[in-house]
Amino acid sequence: MNLKWILRAGLFLFFGWLLVIGGVFRSLSYTLAGPYTDLLTSLGLGSLPDYSQRLEMNGIAIYFTLSALLAVLLVALFEWVVLYVIKDMRSS
Repeated sequence: MNLKWILRAGLFLFFGWLLVIGGVFRSLSYTLAGPYTDLLTSLGLGSLPDYSQRLEMNGIAIYFTLSALLAVLLVALFEWVVLYVIKDMRSS
């Protein structure tokens, strides 16, 4: 495995951990959980658990999904900044 991919995976886990522990998306995820749960309920996909349990599970899933997406973007931004700085140092 390439060192670059190991570094990317490590940074993704680190940024993801910081975002989850920091609670960056807590209020947004639970705000989005209501409409998302209502949408899934309206589809009528068979027997579903209790609404409050689904609401909580969807809030947690949205929370981790948003944190993972932002972690990917932060890794990409970090890599872009590092490459920009290296390119700038070589041109001087």
